[in-house]
Amino acid sequence: MIDKNNPGAALQPDMPPSQPGFLELASSSHSSRLLRVIERVGMGGSIFLACAALSAMSVALASLAHYLTGDPIGVTGLLNTTMIPFVLGAPTLIAVFSLLQRLEATRAELARLSTLDMLTGALNRRSVIAWGEVACHPAPHETPVPYVSVALMDVDRFKQVNDEHGHLIGDETLRQLCRAVKRHLPPQCHFGRYGGEEFAVIMPQLKPQQAEALAELLREAVQADCARVQGHQVEATVSIGVASARAGQGELADMLSRADEALYAAKRAGRNRVMAATPVTPAKVSRI
Repeated sequence: MIDKNNPGAALQPDMPPSQPGFLELASSSHSSRLLRVIERVGMGGSIFLACAALSAMSVALASLAHYLTGDPIGVTGLLNTTMIPFVLGAPTLIAVFSLLQRLEATRAELARLSTLDMLTGALNRRSVIAWGEVACHPAPHETPVPYVSVALMDVDRFKQVNDEHGHLIGDETLRQLCRAVKRHLPPQCHFGRYGGEEFAVIMPQLKPQQAEALAELLREAVQADCARVQGHQVEATVSIGVASARAGQGELADMLSRADEALYAAKRAGRNRVMAATPVTPAKVSRI
């Protein structure tokens, strides 16, 4: 039984940590490495070290030049050679480091936006599939999950919502649906727009009964929260198909296909309900 006020608590007993994001596994750029060094040392410390290095190089070159020409460098010349990198280099380094920080922040924001659906703010299809692959095929150093479940949900009679209330209300209905789902989603699960008015939920670590209970909770949340949208009596509902498999007993594509079949079984059964796909048995698992 899932507590509607805290669904994650009932769904995560003795569970391993959530899987890392696929974007986090990508190698960082040189600017990212430099910024990590700056964060450890601090902006002031980084500028001082860089200026000290430039000053040492300047003194070494000046000493070499005076040695070759036979002229003594003198105390004044030595002080000028030492201080010039600090006087001229510090403002330049501050500007460069600030620019690098802004560029890194922009890169990180663009990377984040590339994973999201522009209309709803949920994950986009590519990101949902990537998370599903991570759940189905964890890296060798990660703790494998015993079960993986996926759910596909489709808004019932969404064309009728657009026809009767307009596309702006239809778009807001999708956004309101996403907010309702996210409020009840456990932290290890991933929710995104799969296409049109269809959405997908990746549910690592959930047993079939838990996945079905969560899907029912999400269905109830959408029905309650999407009854009215911006003053319009929309009464939007969703049909959901759920498919589960033990770790190593099914590919993501197979699970999505079975969830899709269960989804349309829910449509045929009258809509606004959750249907579970037939469990995978070892005899049905293809051997490659």
